[in-house]
Amino acid sequence: VSLAVEFIGVMFFQILGASAKKDFAAWVNAMALAVWIYTAANISGGHLNPAVTASMAVCGFFPVLHSVVYVILQVRET
Repeated sequence: VSLAVEFIGVMFFQILGASAKKDFAAWVNAMALAVWIYTAANISGGHLNPAVTASMAVCGFFPVLHSVVYVILQVRET
């Protein structure tokens, strides 16, 4: 379930960010990220970024195997 949430979260973030008009792109990206992190925090941790996932693994807060799979899903979207 958490893998699906991360995958859908990154997809949601990218679709909204890509469809935003130039004048509102920063605001739309910020709101999409904030909403999805708030939504996914209890399920998957709300990482949505490979750098966040990697830092959580390096610091020992997240299992390395899960981190590898999360990063693959997060990068595969792009």
